[in-house]
Amino acid sequence: MSLREVCWGVYLVGLPFAHFLLWTKGLNQYHLQNFWAYGGLTLLLGLSLVEGESRPLRNWPLACWLLWTTWSLLWMWKRMMVTDQLHPVGLLPFWIHATSVVWFYLAATRTWTVELLTRLLRWMAFAGIGLVAYGYLQLLGLDQFYRSTDFSLQGDVLVGTIGNPTHYGLHLALFLSVWLWQPEWWWKLVAVAASILLPLTLSTSAMLCGMVAWLWWSWHEARVVAWGILGLSLLGFGWLVWQDRLWLNSEGRYAWWTFLWQHYLVGQNKAQITGAGLGRMMLDSLQAVPGWWPSWRHAHNEFFQVLIETGVVGLGIVLWGLGERVRCWWALPGTPLAFMLAGIGLVFVLSSLVNFSAHLWLLGVFGLLAYCGIEVLSAEGNTA
Repeated sequence: MSLREVCWGVYLVGLPFAHFLLWTKGLNQYHLQNFWAYGGLTLLLGLSLVEGESRPLRNWPLACWLLWTTWSLLWMWKRMMVTDQLHPVGLLPFWIHATSVVWFYLAATRTWTVELLTRLLRWMAFAGIGLVAYGYLQLLGLDQFYRSTDFSLQGDVLVGTIGNPTHYGLHLALFLSVWLWQPEWWWKLVAVAASILLPLTLSTSAMLCGMVAWLWWSWHEARVVAWGILGLSLLGFGWLVWQDRLWLNSEGRYAWWTFLWQHYLVGQNKAQITGAGLGRMMLDSLQAVPGWWPSWRHAHNEFFQVLIETGVVGLGIVLWGLGERVRCWWALPGTPLAFMLAGIGLVFVLSSLVNFSAHLWLLGVFGLLAYCGIEVLSAEGNTA
């Protein structure tokens, strides 16, 4: 087992438990997950420069994303230097996050092989069992380490290690494809145990993403079962809606999107083509902008937020990159690994339509795994 394999394994398996591994008083799980993610990524990128393989990979969308976000940062930097006569170092975290996909891509595609990727996903599957077990501990009121980010809620809440019921549900939904495509039969039981937790998170988006993951797997592995899963899912969801119409509640998203559209794309701050700048939504949330909803710092739709902050140009680059990845996947042989990565990517994109999955490392790493994994499969011409 090589050093790079050990480091990648520790990085991906340890990320959901960074709050335990880097325990620091005064920092919540999100802070510590970020420290783990960026610190580990720096190590992995450094190792790729020493141990990495030379592959003739070209990725025009990522190159354009790096150029556009960096130029956007420099433009804002210059403008704020003129007005404040200070270096706006507070912009750097937003640029680091926006370009982390590039650094992850370079570290992964220079070091991963199909065999290594398969082992990494299997190790993550075992780590996911711990996340499911922790969820059941929370249901039993036995959690002493994690607390909900909603301080109005008393007692243990089903939040996994991410601190939010909806995000925990999406975390489990992203894991479903990893579990379902493992070769041993008992992994299906793990997937069932995780799926039982999805409605208990009270998240409609998590339930729908979980349903999609099950349908994607069954359609390719047991098509007859797929129709049964679809029927049971629709009946179950219909029953929940019948019992409580809150399952159809958007939690204010439509009203929030309308406000953001008026604020950024119609009002005085309109900048449709170039965007309002990286981190603009977070910065405005801290400045008490009139009409801004308290504690809402994301658009709850990653594509809409990309449009707001990087403009039509940035959104076009993102859609270009996704289209290229779909085209690349379509040319691959229909192997279990290829279907697994596509299932992960599909659920991640769906979750990003109503949440901010790309802003949370526990969720965003799945999107990166799918994106880079398909690249590795294509580069090696995998037919196994």
